[in-house]
Amino acid sequence: MPTVIKEPKFQLRGHNYWCRYVTWSPDGDLLATACADNHVRIFQCDGTESFKMKHPDWVWACDFSFTPKRKRLATACLDGKVRIFDASSGRELLSIQAHEDKTVNCVAFASNGEVLISGSYDKTARIFSVGNGKELRCINDFKGPVLSATFTPDSLHAVMGSSTGQLVIADASTGKTVQRFETAHAGKLNSISVSADGKLFVTGGSDKCAKVWQKSAAGSWALIKTLKLADEVTGVAWSPDQLLLAVSSADSTVRIYHASDGWAELTRIKGHSDEVNCVSMCNKGARTLLATASDDKQASIFDLSTISVQLKVAAAKAGKSAAIVTAHGAQEGTAEEPVSVGDPADMDGLD
Repeated sequence: MPTVIKEPKFQLRGHNYWCRYVTWSPDGDLLATACADNHVRIFQCDGTESFKMKHPDWVWACDFSFTPKRKRLATACLDGKVRIFDASSGRELLSIQAHEDKTVNCVAFASNGEVLISGSYDKTARIFSVGNGKELRCINDFKGPVLSATFTPDSLHAVMGSSTGQLVIADASTGKTVQRFETAHAGKLNSISVSADGKLFVTGGSDKCAKVWQKSAAGSWALIKTLKLADEVTGVAWSPDQLLLAVSSADSTVRIYHASDGWAELTRIKGHSDEVNCVSMCNKGARTLLATASDDKQASIFDLSTISVQLKVAAAKAGKSAAIVTAHGAQEGTAEEPVSVGDPADMDGLD
């Protein structure tokens, strides 16, 4: 049975309203939070706030891009604009009127840092040049607002989800749809996370399910696993080493699964008093850190290093790679009631 963690390692303070989004920088040194108090805040990995960037309206999402030349942060705002900032100083570099008078629900950089994608209530996803803000592609193959959008690690494809449960995979260079699932979820498709190797992605929806999709040798995608939760799935995230999958829910919890044949739930995070809106994970040296954002006005960092180490040790003893799933049949998962191991649980990190 899964254990329970109730106390974070660090609390990210200063949010005055719902904390909508959280994301790690690629190197794990910085953490950005997007809040309904119109601010994006940048924190160090120890929870210390470095600076904040004020917006004219609520901020729904943000994303980092680190390249050898630049460190940037993009934000998605209720005013229809995507803004790009210097991630080291908070200086605004570019403002893009991405979606005219419509909320920007999501934003994500391609791994090359040259383009970004945004999704909106105008039922489109749009790809822009990061250099000059020029719109390069408009993907309008949706029946409802686009709630989530990201790129595959090779920057070749965009993966997007809508309020009607549609899942659309498009060629990022042409904007043409290459695969579409009309009812990937029975309700809103809230969140998408692609694995670091690009072979898997996970989606989370209002149908109380997180679904894992796998890329075939031919390049098409198929559902291989369904994880059932007790309430709406609000966020999903892989650990960069692909050992763990985090799934946040409207029931104020985060479930941590082992990305393997059994997809066992290892730990349940119960550190929030309201809906958890977003999760993000990073590997920082030997540590595996989970960041969460919640309607309780809190963003938190939980240390999952002990879990990761235990998985790696167990895999080494078994003579297997600690890497993740490669091929499974589609199965349906069920969540058992966890067993508490204390308050706080003695699983909050390595010294």
